[in-house]
Amino acid sequence: MVPRRPTAAVAVALLLVLAGCSGLVGSDATDAPPATTASDGATPPSDTHTDATPTNAPDPAGPEPGTRATAPTPTGTPPPAPPTVTRTEPPAPPTPTRTPSPAPTATPTSVPPTTTPPTDTATPGPEADGVGESARVPVEGALPVNATSVYRRTERLMGVSDEVPTVQVENRTVDPSLGGPGPVGRALGFGEATGPVTECGTLGSGSAGGGTVQVSTTNLTAASVELLLVHEYAHVLQDDVRGYENATRSLDATRGAMLEGSAVYVADAYARRYGLTWEGKTPLELRECFYDRAENRVKLLTGQYYFGGDYFAGRLDSAANLEAVFETPPETAEQLVHGLAPSAEPAAPLSVSVTESPDWLADRSRQRGEIFVRTWLSTALSDERVDAAATGWGNDTLVPFGHEGDTAAVAWTLRWDSATDADEFASAVADLAPTLESRRDTAIRQVRVAPDTVVVFAGAASFVANATASGTSGNVTVAPP
Repeated sequence: MVPRRPTAAVAVALLLVLAGCSGLVGSDATDAPPATTASDGATPPSDTHTDATPTNAPDPAGPEPGTRATAPTPTGTPPPAPPTVTRTEPPAPPTPTRTPSPAPTATPTSVPPTTTPPTDTATPGPEADGVGESARVPVEGALPVNATSVYRRTERLMGVSDEVPTVQVENRTVDPSLGGPGPVGRALGFGEATGPVTECGTLGSGSAGGGTVQVSTTNLTAASVELLLVHEYAHVLQDDVRGYENATRSLDATRGAMLEGSAVYVADAYARRYGLTWEGKTPLELRECFYDRAENRVKLLTGQYYFGGDYFAGRLDSAANLEAVFETPPETAEQLVHGLAPSAEPAAPLSVSVTESPDWLADRSRQRGEIFVRTWLSTALSDERVDAAATGWGNDTLVPFGHEGDTAAVAWTLRWDSATDADEFASAVADLAPTLESRRDTAIRQVRVAPDTVVVFAGAASFVANATASGTSGNVTVAPP
């Protein structure tokens, strides 16, 4: 069992959460397509990265291999695949050639946030000519900072270079609302409230993909715009970091956190080097604030940004060393939450077999991970209770069931590190169920198939009352009515 790590004080900044991926929260608790439908996290986000756009949020569980996550899309911000799935890893692509970056000149952290565009003495060439010597960044619109200088600084900070993107400036306010939960979220009783995330600061919006970076600067300070650009530039540059392909191949519960968390970490390192804040908070502090105040889908998305950024901060001392995490990324969301090495606390063996019926057809099963467990429990329980009930996660597999074309129920199998951990979780679910059932038209029932394994049925009352579960700790069979 891993040591408990309290998360009640997590203050994730919504502004930067939105400033780097597709959506404030990404997908909340459903399984819709990534960049087009807010879902539970079953579909990977598109290559477009939107940090603060509450719509088109990516899947909180993370994008499919080869796609670039947006908050998990925090949504926009995102573990080993279910034991029943056999995966064949493709050969690793050639290691990208990287040009060493010259040591950047540090600016005292006491310097107040930048209010005028930073300057750069490097002479730009027609194309990138080495780390920190890129061509000028084309800008469509007006920015309060020098987009080219910020890009070169980000290159030097990360130690990699790439073709410059075109920056498109938008003028619009950001709405943190992402709409209601998707099918899986509705079955589990997720609510629609986003939480008082705007208490953390003014929300910003950004995306990166296809050679373009889009940012919305309305109501943002110059320092906030600069940090928003850095987050999106980090997404432009991160696939030039050695080992990036391992992060994109990482499993559902960690992929989004790797892609978004690395961008949060880069922006945080930039803020500290150049003495910038987002209305008094560094990017990581901002994400922590968002996570602390967010609810439901937004909390799930911001959790990927915060826990991902915190994981990089705990394992690295330089943004030029992202490869140290990318080359051996965490295998589970438990490792992200508790800051564990990839070899620590491996997922417990778990195989879930599904029996279908004419009325209830099973959809793709997925591991949801500890961040998802925490988000669900937090819909009606205190932070202390959530931490006690979610710590000790061993593995899980959630199977959505469709009825007449819609996902209307789920069978969620969770194996814990010990019978005591399973007891804590089962007790929490018993206290959680009445609130969820009164809030939304859903039913919840749990079955103990082994001392350390619990199956939660949720959704349509007819399904929950008549579904069955049987088996042992590592081998479980669920069957719909």
